[in-house]
Amino acid sequence: MTQNNNTLSIHECSPFEFLDNMKENKHIIMFDDNTEYSKSIQFSFLKKGLEKGEPGIYVMPYEKDVIEKEMKNYGIDVDKYKKDNLLNVYQSPYAVHYPQEDPFDTLLRKIFPVDTTVPHRIVGMIDFDMSTKKGMETFLQSEKKSDSIFHSFNGSWMCTYNTSEIPPENRLNWIKELIKTHDTVIFTSSKGDGICFDLK
Repeated sequence: MTQNNNTLSIHECSPFEFLDNMKENKHIIMFDDNTEYSKSIQFSFLKKGLEKGEPGIYVMPYEKDVIEKEMKNYGIDVDKYKKDNLLNVYQSPYAVHYPQEDPFDTLLRKIFPVDTTVPHRIVGMIDFDMSTKKGMETFLQSEKKSDSIFHSFNGSWMCTYNTSEIPPENRLNWIKELIKTHDTVIFTSSKGDGICFDLK
């Protein structure tokens, strides 16, 4: 069931059910308050696409070997999908390592699909220091840029951010700004559940 309030649609189902039944490409942001639960949502999102032949790209600030092991434990046949060129896993770069470059452009050159005729699913973020104002401003600019080019991307992109890393005094304002650059929002809680809603 969905509640409609102008352009806001709140889905009375789990994030897993919502993503399983997603009918169109989405630019998704997930605010993470439970990393393990959020990872299971990310893996489910990719797994559903891989099972339909949609290539998946995972780029997060975690060690590649660790993530691939966790994916296997979740039931994703990592070796098969990598062999078939359907799955790529990267550890995202730390933004401060590229002081002379736009961190989003650096990431985009690495992961943006060459073949845009095939729908892709991306789970990704740049490794920013979100505890500082400068880090958050750079991060927000990257999100605005990703939203501006989303129309040229064939597929769905899920960004995930740990809300605990954002200073409490700025958290609500930053979340409001980030929501503006996405189609769909997921909040996960420390209790291991979540809520999702569409904005556009």
